[in-house]
Amino acid sequence: MTIAKRLFLATAAVAILGAAAGCGPDPVNRSETGALESTDTTHPTDGSFYDQYEFQAKEGWNIVIRMTSTEFQPYLQLRIKDRGDEGMIEQSGQAGTTALAHTATATATYIVWANSNNPGETGAYTLLIGANP
Repeated sequence: MTIAKRLFLATAAVAILGAAAGCGPDPVNRSETGALESTDTTHPTDGSFYDQYEFQAKEGWNIVIRMTSTEFQPYLQLRIKDRGDEGMIEQSGQAGTTALAHTATATATYIVWANSNNPGETGAYTLLIGANP
């Protein structure tokens, strides 16, 4: 048996064992610094600007997202990738901060839309994303 074939078989075995053991996404603890700008994607409903972030979470994990800005009123949306508005969670903030807490309803890729509460608002923000068992 060639070395390449042995390496392939060993890699396949590790992948199969990992899947059988229930391996999945790693816990998420991210901090992002961004800015809403007039060139960003606009929200289809209200025309506000937003930035998009993706992460993986397992069903039952606790998801916590926090967004702060001194330049606009933050607004968060949490979505499951490829499901559109189905199961979307929204949270509006006050005084420059908003936070959203949710239990993951599926093992999936989740999408955060970091945007403003009002159309046309721009400025810097900090976004914290946590997803843990």
